[in-house]
Amino acid sequence: MATAEGIKLYLRIDSDYEDSLIESLIEVAESYLIDGVTDYQKNYAIDEKYRQKADLLKKVIVSELYNNREPRNDNRSNLSYTVQSMMNQLQYWTPATYTTTATLGGEPP
Repeated sequence: MATAEGIKLYLRIDSDYEDSLIESLIEVAESYLIDGVTDYQKNYAIDEKYRQKADLLKKVIVSELYNNREPRNDNRSNLSYTVQSMMNQLQYWTPATYTTTATLGGEPP
């Protein structure tokens, strides 16, 4: 789970001055993923690798929201390529499956 302390470490913030802002941005990032990625909550609950990727994406989204607080009136996308790409990966997520050891005649990767 993405926490305020983890996000502050990611953003290199040492003070507690903006903790309430960071907490709000975490909630916005979580809501954004719930609304934008099919089965987000289900996959988050059952798949550790999905959860790790989702938590990193929350940090990236919070970072973008925190560092880009000025409104923009141009034609650029509001989401970075990184956010778009990671959201697509979560959207089309399929759990990793391994062929059994008996089939391969050895250990799984």
